[in-house]
Amino acid sequence: MVSTPLTALSFLTQKIIHSKTGHVFLLYCWLQDETTVRVDLTIAGPSNAESQDFDTQLLGRWWSNAWSEEELTTIVAVDTLVENIVKGELLVRGWSGKKARKDELELKLVVDPKSEERAMLALPECSATEAFLQQKLLLNGMTEKAQTQSCRVFPETALGVREDLAELQAEVSSANRQLKKRDRVIEELKVQLETANEQLKEYVREAAPARPTNPQPRIPANHSKAAVTKKRRLVQKVEYED
Repeated sequence: MVSTPLTALSFLTQKIIHSKTGHVFLLYCWLQDETTVRVDLTIAGPSNAESQDFDTQLLGRWWSNAWSEEELTTIVAVDTLVENIVKGELLVRGWSGKKARKDELELKLVVDPKSEERAMLALPECSATEAFLQQKLLLNGMTEKAQTQSCRVFPETALGVREDLAELQAEVSSANRQLKKRDRVIEELKVQLETANEQLKEYVREAAPARPTNPQPRIPANHSKAAVTKKRRLVQKVEYED
């Protein structure tokens, strides 16, 4: 598809919460062809996922309109529309939250609602058949775009995920290598500690004083020291007399 000023609106999407009813609208902005931009709006459900009051009959309702570049710029500048969609500065006007009436309910997409120069895009409600066709066109458009991006609707995001995953895997591998290195160091330290213990035991054995070969006889508790000394003197006296 040839690039045009409308290309900036290609497949922009945003979530809009209706302030009064709390219903969530999904906005799809996409190029129907090279010269036509289409804005679709549908109800996704209540803003509170646990809400029990949501009428499921509201699901499937679809609002849609298309403009050429010339027609759109008479309402709002393309870059202004892009900026406000991205920032989420949008409102849905005309929604009462009641059950579907005939296909007469027209909503207004308010662009930059806080500004005095706010713009409004009219979005007529589609019949059930028209809603189905618009959804089919939207999905076909997304599929055609994906065909030019290796079958990925969001190639940049997918690439980013792959890069993040590769980086994470590299970090895990590095951590595993560090753990293995740490385990080797611990085993080496254990061996060194065991060797040091053996060397210490050997040193203690070698440094211990030798025991005498002829130890002095123990003196019985009932013998006094004086008696032992007297006995020694008698032995010496006998040796001298001989």
